[in-house]
Amino acid sequence: MKHNIEKFNPKNNKTVCGASWCHLHLFADNKAYPCCMNVTTPMGDYKENTLKEIWNNDTMKKFRVDTLNGIPQTGCEPCYEAEKTGQYSYRESFWDKIKNNPEILENTNEDGSLDEMHLLYWDFRFSNVCDLKCRTCDPAHSSTWGEEMSRVNPAGMNGLPILRQGTSAKILAELENDGHYDNVNEVYFAGGEPLVAKEHYILLEKLDEYKKNNIVLWYNTNFMNLYFKKVPVWKWWNKFTDIRLQVSIDGIGDRGSYIRKGFDSNKFETNLKEVRENAPHVKMAASVTISLLNLFHLFDLFDVLLNKYEIEPSLININFVFWPQYYSIQNLPNEIKEKWLVKYNNEIDKYKNEKYANINSIFEQIKTHLFQNEPNLNHLNGFKEYTKLYDSIRNESIVDVFPEYAELFDKFEKKGFPRTTI
Repeated sequence: MKHNIEKFNPKNNKTVCGASWCHLHLFADNKAYPCCMNVTTPMGDYKENTLKEIWNNDTMKKFRVDTLNGIPQTGCEPCYEAEKTGQYSYRESFWDKIKNNPEILENTNEDGSLDEMHLLYWDFRFSNVCDLKCRTCDPAHSSTWGEEMSRVNPAGMNGLPILRQGTSAKILAELENDGHYDNVNEVYFAGGEPLVAKEHYILLEKLDEYKKNNIVLWYNTNFMNLYFKKVPVWKWWNKFTDIRLQVSIDGIGDRGSYIRKGFDSNKFETNLKEVRENAPHVKMAASVTISLLNLFHLFDLFDVLLNKYEIEPSLININFVFWPQYYSIQNLPNEIKEKWLVKYNNEIDKYKNEKYANINSIFEQIKTHLFQNEPNLNHLNGFKEYTKLYDSIRNESIVDVFPEYAELFDKFEKKGFPRTTI
C-alpha cells in the first residue's frame, strides 16, 4: 500500500510517530517499547522473541495503523502534552530522523507491517547499572536506587533484582548477524548510567569495527564518571566525529546533590574541563528535569549553566516530570504557583533577546505547564510522605536545602491532608 509522505508529518497528523518505522527501545526488563517516552505499552518481549519477530507482530502493526489513522496511544501522553506547551516533542524528533527516507514510510503495508526492517536509530538499555540515585528516578532505572530500596522497603522492589540486566549478548549478536550496522544513523546511550556500563564500550568498539565513525552518538549522562577500567572515555570518543552529550543537571551545590544523590558540582566542573581539553569536538548540552524540587531555583541554575559552565543557550533543554506524579510542578497550591510567577516576572527580562531565545522559550513553556492543571492534593501529599521517608533514609532535610517548602510542609502537618500509601 502506497502512503503519501505528508501523512506522516506530525504537523498534519497529531498521533503518527516515525519511531515505529525506524526504531525500537529495548529496556533492561527485556521489553521492547515504541520509544523511551512510552514505556507503558510494550510492543513485545525480547526474551521470548527476536527483534525481527517483534518488528511485525500484531501489537506493532496495530500501533502503526492506529497512529496513522489519528488514534491517540496510551503512553504517548508526554509528547502530546509537550506539544501543547510548544515544546519540541520526541514524536516530532522522529519525523526529522526519518523524513529523508520516504520509501520506509510510504511502503507501509495495509496491515501496518513493513517488508524491511530499518533500525536507523538505536536505543538499547542493557542494564540499570547506575552510580546515582536521583529523587525523580526509581529502582527500575538505577541499581543504587534498587540497593537502597531493597534494604528499606523490600516490598517496593516487587520481587525484581537490584541489578536488572537485559539479554545484552543476544542483542549484540542479532545487531551483527542481521546486518543492522549497515543502516544505523544514530545511537542513543542512556541508562542507568551509560558511562559505567560495559556494553556501552563493547558497542562503541563494534561501531568502530564496522567503520560507522561518522554516525551521531547521543548521550544522556549524569557525567560523574568518565573512566572505564581506568581508561578515559575519550579514548573511544576520539574515534567518532559527531558526539552529543546531554548532561543531566537539576541543581548546583547542595540542591544538585539533594535531587541527584551522588551528584557533585566540583566533580562536574572537573569533568567538563577534561572533556573540553581531551575531546573538544564533543558537543555539550544540558538537560534539566523540571520538578517540584528545583522550580524556584531554575533561574539560578540557568545562570550557572550559561555563564559559568558556558553551555550554549540553544543546547539547554528541559523535561517535565510526569512520573512519579507527586513531583509534578502542577500539583503545587495556587498561592505557591503565584509566588513563582512573581519570581518569573522579576527575572525573565534578562533572557528577552535573540541570543537567549531558547531560554526565554523554555521559561514560557514552564509557566504554561505550571498553570495547565489544578493542584492535586493527593499527589502533593505523596510528595510530602515520600520526601519525609527518603529524608530519613538518607539523613537529609528538604527544608534545609529548599526552605521555601517549610511553610507548605507545616500546613500539611496541621491540616492533615489525605494520606497516600507508600
